[in-house]
Amino acid sequence: MSRLGTKTEIIPDASIDTRGTYCPMPIVLAKQAIEKLALGEVLQVFSDDDGVLKDFPDWCARTGHEYLGTVEEDGEYRSLIRRGKTGESVNGGIGESVNGGIGESVNG
Repeated sequence: MSRLGTKTEIIPDASIDTRGTYCPMPIVLAKQAIEKLALGEVLQVFSDDDGVLKDFPDWCARTGHEYLGTVEEDGEYRSLIRRGKTGESVNGGIGESVNGGIGESVNG
């Protein structure tokens, strides 16, 4: 689990609360929220699903966003994601795909 704010506190441009939802909803809701942000802006996601510890870094790697880290406190997680250049997946990521992943697909 990454540590946030050790030296410089990152101020998010938008926040969403996904507590009470579980995979794949934190990713789906983050995708919807990050699409509304400008390049370089930061989304803060609150969750109580420990799946975000693996899901957010993987999703960011596939979609071009920058995973800034997650902190856990009392079973709740606060993740920060910086909007990347394209946000488009070519490897079948959740919600954004050109190879038939979950969500929107150009192949069917």
